[in-house]
Amino acid sequence: MNLRTRRLNSLGHSPSLAFVPSRVVLDSDDLEAARDRLAVNIHLMFQNQENRRFAYGLVITETGVTVYMFDHSGAVSSQPCNYHQDPEQFWA
Repeated sequence: MNLRTRRLNSLGHSPSLAFVPSRVVLDSDDLEAARDRLAVNIHLMFQNQENRRFAYGLVITETGVTVYMFDHSGAVSSQPCNYHQDPEQFWA
């Protein structure tokens, strides 16, 4: 463990650091299963960072991305964004 990691661990969650769990899957894969795996990772994050109030997550496919926002009461998701057809929306 380096000095930076020890310092962050001793201070707890740092608001200047962001970690966005993501799942990369094929369009033909089960997107609900990818969402569920993402939710498990977020749940583990909430368990290990007690002061975390919310977290974002991504499910990325060959053609699109869906953004999820999780908090302790559940999750909301965006509409899938096709980043090939609407690249401006993806980067906005």
